[in-house]
Parts: sequence; structure tokens; C-alpha cells
Amino acid sequence: MTHSKPISDQLMDYVCPACQGGLESIESGYHCSPCNKSYPILCGIPDFRLSSDRYLSLSDERKKAQYLHDFGREHTLNALVGEYYRITDDVPPNSAKQFALRHMFLMARRAAPKS
Repeated sequence: MTHSKPISDQLMDYVCPACQGGLESIESGYHCSPCNKSYPILCGIPDFRLSSDRYLSLSDERKKAQYLHDFGREHTLNALVGEYYRITDDVPPNSAKQFALRHMFLMARRAAPKS
């Protein structure tokens, strides 16, 4: 995982979302001494989530995010959107294609000059 501190951290004092205790900056992210929880920096963003969504564990979500971040460095946005839906198990393949096409259509529509 990427562990570089976000520039915004120079201006922010974060608190632990679990106990509201102060967080100390550590090499891999942030640590709360009062409740002994740690929070990683994921793709340059502090990840203070306490739980995952209903489909993936928090660890698997973080792996998926890192994978997509790395994938996006070498591929187009269109390919990244397609890859997201390809690896998202709870989206049927026929729906995945439709969702990806819809995303690309909406982005193109938003980028079009207003008349």
C-alpha cells in the first residue's frame, strides 16, 4: 500500500473515529494509543473507516482500492471503470457493462461544451 502522507495532513489534526482520542502519525498511517487502533494511508488518503460495506471485508476493500489505484496509473479512465465493474463480484456481468457505459456517457456529457 502507498503510505505517503497527504499534504492536507500538515493542516489537520485528526481524531480517532472510534474513541475520539488523539492520533499520532506513524510510518504506515495513524495510531490511536487510547484504543490501540491503527488507520492506514491508502493511495495517499487516510482511511479512518471502522467497518466495511456488506460485500467485502475492510482488508479486501483496501486491497481492491490499491489494485484499482495502481491499475489506473497505467490505463485510461474508461479501462479503469470497466476494470472496477469486472472485479466487483456483486454486479452481474451484463449489468457491469451497462453501468460502465453509463459512467462513460455521463462523463462525456458533462465534459461537452454548454450551448
